[in-house]
Amino acid sequence: MSPIFFLTLLFLLWFVVVGYVVLRGRRRGRVWLVTARIMLIHLLAILAAGLLLIDKGPSVVTPLMTTSDKISLRNSVVTSDDAAVHQLILDGVLIDRGLRTAADLIGVECHCQVAFEDDDRGKIELSIGLPIAGYLNVLAEGRLSVSDGDPDLDLSLLQVGHVAFPALLSRPAGRLIAEGVRTAPLTGRAIATTRRAAIRDARLELDLLRQTNLSGELMSTFQSAEAMETSRVAWRAVQRWLEQTESSEEAFFVTTTRDLFHFTRELAPDWQATRQNEAALIAGGIALGHPSLAQLAGLPVDRGPQWQRRHQLAGQARLYNRGDLVQHFWVSAALTQLTSLRISDSVGLAKEEMDSGPGGSGFSFADLLANRAGLRFALLATDSEATAKEIQRRVAEKWTIEELVPPIDGLPEGISEAVLEQKFGGVSGRRFADLEAEIERRLSSRPMLQDLEVLP
Repeated sequence: MSPIFFLTLLFLLWFVVVGYVVLRGRRRGRVWLVTARIMLIHLLAILAAGLLLIDKGPSVVTPLMTTSDKISLRNSVVTSDDAAVHQLILDGVLIDRGLRTAADLIGVECHCQVAFEDDDRGKIELSIGLPIAGYLNVLAEGRLSVSDGDPDLDLSLLQVGHVAFPALLSRPAGRLIAEGVRTAPLTGRAIATTRRAAIRDARLELDLLRQTNLSGELMSTFQSAEAMETSRVAWRAVQRWLEQTESSEEAFFVTTTRDLFHFTRELAPDWQATRQNEAALIAGGIALGHPSLAQLAGLPVDRGPQWQRRHQLAGQARLYNRGDLVQHFWVSAALTQLTSLRISDSVGLAKEEMDSGPGGSGFSFADLLANRAGLRFALLATDSEATAKEIQRRVAEKWTIEELVPPIDGLPEGISEAVLEQKFGGVSGRRFADLEAEIERRLSSRPMLQDLEVLP
């Protein structure tokens, strides 16, 4: 029997019983009494479930990812013999801290502890912080595998809070969870791109299909109709930019910014200024940041001649004679619209941390400045209708790069992981915080970003 069918049958049976009790009470003229009893039973059931399932504290506590963890995550992607597949090999520590960090980015407290055995068996403990109070602690043991997008979860143990489910119920629960993961919009598409997942040598091995627009499909699934329309206007602005731009002048960054803000206003004249600016920031991210942002925006983009021209034009943009700073600025600015300010900042910082590992270009505070400049610009451009209109006015006038993005003179670059820890105390060290404060001071001195907070 299918787990979904079994669960549906159980709910139907429950409603039949409740309906029978209500109808019987109605015939006896005591509907109010029967209703009160049913409400009391449900209330007691909820309280009992709370006492049995919810704990005061977490059963496990997991730290956030360190710089070393992020470098290890980057290095966990290995080259596969099959060019159509990415191979990802993760140990328990990376899964634990990765899940903890990912949940923290979206404001959820989730601790995790995974242990693998060599015979395809695994054990996982989860502690999920609840919105009001307490934790939902879950312990599960069993076998996990995925073959061509079809997950198989065979649980031998399942415990939620103080309730341990017998094997007779654990295995159907495992099948129910696997079916839910396979059919849910968020996890289902991710599972569909997984050719193989298995536990080998106490690690989780994943073969993931390449050349899939997973992020874009997920965004188009969960974005509102209004957000998708904003992305489509952004793409039309990029197309107009590709058609009309011929400039190769030194101020290409400035002219492109001006043009994209102008195009989005023309394409959506009835929108509020904040939404016009949202579209302009996404357009800037696609045009001068990275083409993958188009997929993240949920756009079905055909990578044909347009993308070749985009690559040629984007290569002309410079911030202080550097093209990488342009990318850092615009990717950060666009991500604030496609995700959130917190995620955008974390992605920029994580990228620099991974660069500090072997084979990377090293941690760069100059790159971090460009990230934060993009964040600051995007925040002010969409903060309120007053600041949005003021940003539009300033962008449309004559200005220079120095008025928007401060110089990078004196900011350390090419820093290895060891030096980052020893000299700066890592990303949470005092010296690191001092340089962050210096970056914020420089940003606050830019004319394009000044006097906006006091606007009514």
